[in-house]
Amino acid sequence: MDKATVSDNIKSIRLKLGLTMIQMAESLGMTRQSYAKLERGSVNYFSPHIEEIARMGNVSTEELVLGYEPNPEPARELGEARELFQKQKQTLVNRYEDTIMQMRKEIDYLKLLCDAQKQTVESLMQSNELLRKQVLELEAARGEYGDEVQKHAPGRSTGKS
Repeated sequence: MDKATVSDNIKSIRLKLGLTMIQMAESLGMTRQSYAKLERGSVNYFSPHIEEIARMGNVSTEELVLGYEPNPEPARELGEARELFQKQKQTLVNRYEDTIMQMRKEIDYLKLLCDAQKQTVESLMQSNELLRKQVLELEAARGEYGDEVQKHAPGRSTGKS
């Protein structure tokens, strides 16, 4: 917003309407001094009077302030782009949430498999311990009865030819 442009546009509307500064100020419900400051650009343009001046000049407030009527097409295109972005964002969020849910299910399943494997390992370790004890018992028994067992073992020669 260029103050000179706004000032020139305000003055141009007043002159186009054929009004003096006093008449314009009165029609806006302002003092001449306040209106003069507005036309000179020495006050804030975010005044309710700007809308009234634009209405009087049969222009939009945008045209009064900017010096031209903005093209609504880019705003429409921006709105469409935002809408498309929101849809794509939501699609991605939904996919990620679905993927996370599926991964959680897989993690739960893998935890169950791990628990089952732990039980299998513990069972095998217990079986191994029992077998080890049995081997030790057999070796001990073999030591006691070793000579007798070897004499009767199949495939052993008895010493006779």
